[in-house]
Amino acid sequence: MRIRWFLTLGYRLNLVGLLAGFLLSYVALSDRAWWVLVGGSLERPAFLAQLSPFRVTLTALGEPVIIPIILYLVLGTRLSIIMVAGMMIAGSLTAAKSWSKHLFSLDGFWTPLGFLIFLFIGSEFLKLKLGLSIPLAGRSLVDYALPYGEEKILIHIPVAAEITWDYWVALAAGLLSLAAKLLHPTGQRA
Repeated sequence: MRIRWFLTLGYRLNLVGLLAGFLLSYVALSDRAWWVLVGGSLERPAFLAQLSPFRVTLTALGEPVIIPIILYLVLGTRLSIIMVAGMMIAGSLTAAKSWSKHLFSLDGFWTPLGFLIFLFIGSEFLKLKLGLSIPLAGRSLVDYALPYGEEKILIHIPVAAEITWDYWVALAAGLLSLAAKLLHPTGQRA
């Protein structure tokens, strides 16, 4: 109980919530990828995927792959998390009010977890449907049989995948969001 009192400055200001709100704002406004997949050589990749809930960049054979609906989906996600961050900051500044806890959302917590689950399901889908074993992190050799008339051409592509530092920042922001909601006073007074 003493820790809660200290971290909320006597139940007046939620310091953890403020930190979480500002970190969530950074995460939503950052245009960096959370996961990167490079196929082929690093200098001239055959394909490149840079993914986050706020950015999807796909390149195949040096040309960008544009899927129009994705632009709107990532924009919606970015705006949602910016709104969540703003509400968390507002709730942290008004910690003494009984209604302020309702401004805290766990979307900042669920977004990085959902992203990792999405990556895992996507890699399993590629393995099941196309026979491609894409690593979530690390290096491997992907074999693909390309149909050519009655024959098949076997292609070996080295791939490297990495979960970036920005993902870990987003996960930290999510964990801070969870902690802020749990620490937030429920209308107590000093």
